[in-house]
Amino acid sequence: MKITVIAPYTFGYIDVLVDKIAEGSNVTVEFIDISTIKFEYTSVLQRGKNFLLKNLLNRNLKREHRMRVLSNRLSQNPEQDVILVVRPDVLDEPVLAFLRTRAKKVISYYYDSINNIPEKQNLLAYFDEVYSFEKADVKKFGLKFITNFIPVDEPDNFANEKGVFHISSYDSRSKIIVDVARQLEKFEYPYNFVVKSGKALDSKYLKVITEYVDCKEVLQLMKRSDVILDVQKEHQEGLSFRVFEALGFDKKLITTNEDVRNYDFYNPENILIVDRENPVVIKSFLRNEYVPVPKSIKDKYRRDAWIQEVLGI
Repeated sequence: MKITVIAPYTFGYIDVLVDKIAEGSNVTVEFIDISTIKFEYTSVLQRGKNFLLKNLLNRNLKREHRMRVLSNRLSQNPEQDVILVVRPDVLDEPVLAFLRTRAKKVISYYYDSINNIPEKQNLLAYFDEVYSFEKADVKKFGLKFITNFIPVDEPDNFANEKGVFHISSYDSRSKIIVDVARQLEKFEYPYNFVVKSGKALDSKYLKVITEYVDCKEVLQLMKRSDVILDVQKEHQEGLSFRVFEALGFDKKLITTNEDVRNYDFYNPENILIVDRENPVVIKSFLRNEYVPVPKSIKDKYRRDAWIQEVLGI
């Protein structure tokens, strides 16, 4: 089976999915990370030309270059059995149409809600199947539902240190994160709250980084905690990767996502749901032991199960 996966930078989550696809027997997979297709201006004049094109004609030489390189790579490959596109909104529509000439089946996984990226609503017709982790989008637009996945297969049991871990971009969620940090300090419970920001922040509760962290590095940081804090984006109900990282590595979870109670792995001993406007951390939740989730349930959310559902392999 010949498979091509096309995606922008996704913090390493699609990379580890491709790694697992490649383990399949009689499978060849190519991953095209379009964020690695670089464009360099040849002159100051070209830079100025691109500025004018973007502002006057809504054109972008960098994006057009990426689309040409992508199309050329696809043209050189034999017909694929499946092309899987993550974040199709980063591709031009003529390229999306071209994909249909290069594969027997073209699938998309909507990596974010349509509320957050509205232009994805207009791209549905380019795909044979569209999957989403957002139940509201599935119902409204007739998509196929699938959750995110546990990103790596590692031993379920390893030594946990006491502490709450969180990592995200600095945005409207950060107020909630700071509210939780203040409560943890009162409990004298350790925490490591990391936010990515392009500017310095004056906060004793947040550790600021300037570069995105790959998911494998995140998992190493998680190992030094026993609780994960998950604060969902606004206008998103689908479960984030934080939920599945906590599930896969036997971590307790504090989350603002109320929909988590509707999943078969939910256990109030392991998962504390807090209000976005007034998050209240319960001290006994931190103190109580984690209740192991049966392997039969966890296996439903591993990469193997995701690949079987979406790609049929």
